[in-house]
Amino acid sequence: MTSDIDKKLRNLESLYSEQEYTVMTLNNIVSRQDQEISRLGDELQWIKRQLLTLKEQLPNDTTSLSDEKPPHY
Repeated sequence: MTSDIDKKLRNLESLYSEQEYTVMTLNNIVSRQDQEISRLGDELQWIKRQLLTLKEQLPNDTTSLSDEKPPHY
């Protein structure tokens, strides 16, 4: 009977160790993904600021370039 209990206990300890490893691995992955998402968010904000800066530098006329006829017409 004690042998059965010992076997079950070792099995439970093994399962616990595997789960602990899995949880730590997943935690590391989620942590890296969080950092990557944060970095990408910062890059997106930088790109938005650059786009707004470029828009401000464009001429402010009311006609769109797509509305103008090419010179050969």
